[in-house]
Parts: sequence; C-alpha cells; structure tokens
Amino acid sequence: MKLNNGKKPYLYATVTVVIVTMVGWLFGRLLATSDNTYMRVLLLQDVVNQVSLRYVDYIPPEDLYQRAVEGLLRGLDPYTELIPAKEFKRFKELQIKSEYVGVGISINRINREIVVMSTFPGSSAYREGIKPGDRIIRVNDESTRGWTTEEASLHLLGAEGSQVELTVSRVGEPEPLKFTLTRMPVVVPTVTRHFMLEDNVGYLRLSNFTERSAEELRKHLQNLLNQGMKSLILDLRDNVGGLTESAIEICDLFLKDKLLIVSTRGRQREDNKSFFSKRKPLFKDLPMALLINRFTASSSEIVAGALQDHDRAVLVGTNSFGKGLVQSTFPLSSGDVLKITTARYYTPSGRNIQRENYRRRSRNPDEDEKEPEADNKL
Repeated sequence: MKLNNGKKPYLYATVTVVIVTMVGWLFGRLLATSDNTYMRVLLLQDVVNQVSLRYVDYIPPEDLYQRAVEGLLRGLDPYTELIPAKEFKRFKELQIKSEYVGVGISINRINREIVVMSTFPGSSAYREGIKPGDRIIRVNDESTRGWTTEEASLHLLGAEGSQVELTVSRVGEPEPLKFTLTRMPVVVPTVTRHFMLEDNVGYLRLSNFTERSAEELRKHLQNLLNQGMKSLILDLRDNVGGLTESAIEICDLFLKDKLLIVSTRGRQREDNKSFFSKRKPLFKDLPMALLINRFTASSSEIVAGALQDHDRAVLVGTNSFGKGLVQSTFPLSSGDVLKITTARYYTPSGRNIQRENYRRRSRNPDEDEKEPEADNKL
C-alpha cells in the first residue's frame, strides 16, 4: 500500500503534463486557423482596454463595445442594425399593425435625419400643422441626429393623452419651428384616396402595406367598379413599403393563379424563396397604370415589378428607389435583436430590385446616400 501511495504523485504529474500539452496543442491549432478569429477578438479587446485606460476622457468599456458593434454594422448597408430589446416589441408592432397611439405621422430616416413623410387626417400632427418634408431635429429637447426610425418611435409613441414637443426644420423657414402634440389613437388608412375620373377611369392611392392593405384595396376597388370603372390608376408614389406579405396579397388581386410574384436569393438555403399567386384574381382583366416616383420602394416595387413583368400594368413616372434588400431578425444572448440583410428581391423576369452602390462606404456618416427605411407610423 505504501508503495502505491508513493507512485500517485508521479501519476498525477504525468497526467497534468499530458493535459497541458493537449491544451497547448489545441490553443496552437486555434491560432493557426485561416481566419484567426481568436487573434481578431483579442485585438478588439486590447484596443478597448487601452482606450478605456488611457483615453483623455473616460468612456466605460461597455460603451466602447457598443460603438464597435454599431461601426461594424454601419459599414454594411443602411438597413442592418442592432435593435435594443426594449425597442424590438414596438418595432414589430409598427411593422404589422395599422392602429396605435401616437401623434399621427409616418417617418423615414434620410441622410441620418428623421423626416416626416406624411400626416394622417384628424391626427394631432395634422391639426397642428406638421407637414411632409419637415425634418424632426429635436424631441422634447433631445437631438434626433443619428437616430434610427426605431429610436424615434420609442420617443414619439406613448400613453394616450400625453404630450410631446417636436422641433422641426422646414424648407423656407429661417428658424426651427416648435409644435406641442398630443398622443391619441390613430388608425392608419392604407387607401388614402379613391374616386372616379373622366372616361370611367378609377383612381386609387395606396400609402403603405399593412396587414389590412389587401382587404382595404379590394373593398375600394369593388366600390369603384360599382360606379362604372373600366380602367384603374393605382398610385404608389411616396409609398416606401411595409409588409412583403401584403404586397403578395395585393398582386393576387390582379394576377392569374400560379404566377411568380417575387423571389429572394441569399447565401443560406432558407433565404432562397419564391412566392406565387395562389387564387383566382378578382380583377384579372382590368386595364391598369401604376404611378411611381423616386420614393416608391420595397413592397411597392415588388407590386410594380410583378405587374409590369407579367404585362399586367404600365408603369408611369420616374425611376423607383431600388430598395430590394431583405432583412431578417435574430435574437442575441444579450436580449437585443440583430436586424440583418440576408437576401435580395428579384422580379419574375429576374431583375434585381436593389439599386447598385447601396453600401455605406463613407467614413463620414453625413455623406451617406439617402435611403428610405421601413416607413414607421407614429
């Protein structure tokens, strides 16, 4: 027994040497990998440590890591971003629902500024005189410079009856204008105008794509048909998009069964999809013209591209914007959500909807090209 006890230290030492050797070998293999991920992570950590320790002004390490993430994503495209956990639920509601409590405006971020795209009749913004094109520069004395539309949403939405002060810059006005708005329930109409013109021509303006857009459009089209409509002008000008599903449902109203509406192509297999019309069209023989302009984007371009490629409508106006990137959301361990571009949209004939040179290469964010984001309603 004493002899065996004497051998145990040697056995432990031998095992320890083997383990250390194996760990060293594995560590060396890690450093030898082609992408050298570990060394890159180590570089980031060293930079953050040095800046946190030596920079003239103290910046908490967590802020530095946040800035590093934002800088990484900013260099990809205008739509990829990190959405804080507290904002994501509201972000999803704005994308899907057409009812909310707010001041009654739709916004986009253009050149890192929050710009009013439209005001809804009867809302506080409409009554107080907010106008399309107004640039919101402050919300309750807090600068909006660099805000995403989701950040703006978080500040502009709120409890019914509460107030918010907007400071806006308006073309032709020498000084910024201030408005005190009251948050109230708002129902966003997706069909904002519909009436008959001469020669039995119907006119209908579609402002966005929500969960109710297809049904609203169908109802108003039927109303125009009852008034004797023989042809249709569908106005998609300044419609910057919304739900892709809504665009597909609207194409279903005009296209024959089993026709390709839009396809997506990405690096992953699950991002390669094709969407087809699924039912008999209600208005298959109705002659159509679509009005578009430079702010016709995203879901609007899906509808315009499908109807044009299948010779179902004539497009009239200027070139559309060219927003053909598909975003997907992925929850992170921090609770935040990464919204990242995963694919591109293609029309039935194979045309890439996305315009060229969309990546933000400028080191100065003020030099970024103008890009409309998902149209948020507030």
